[in-house]
Amino acid sequence: PGGSILGTAVQNVSSHFQISQASAYVVNVNMWMALENQHWKTESFRLQLLSKLREANVNNSVNNSEAENKVFQSASSKEEYLTNMAKLILALEIKDFREVKQFCGD
Repeated sequence: PGGSILGTAVQNVSSHFQISQASAYVVNVNMWMALENQHWKTESFRLQLLSKLREANVNNSVNNSEAENKVFQSASSKEEYLTNMAKLILALEIKDFREVKQFCGD
């Protein structure tokens, strides 16, 4: 793949390590996937979900930042974080405060 950032990276890796472009491509895809899997831990990603939490928490039933942080701290993966944030947001929207307490401890 020429011209793209990934294509350039593939060429650089393959020439540096003297491996085939196919092998270099696999290495770059694996590196990209590892970075993508960590993206959920970035502040910008978390702020997007915090915004959704604020929208659902119209009655200010919980401290948004503390609730998001508790969900984040307990999550060991992106899937777990997203699942629990979705459950918390839904619980706030339908006013199921027993469910909210599971995530917030309040």
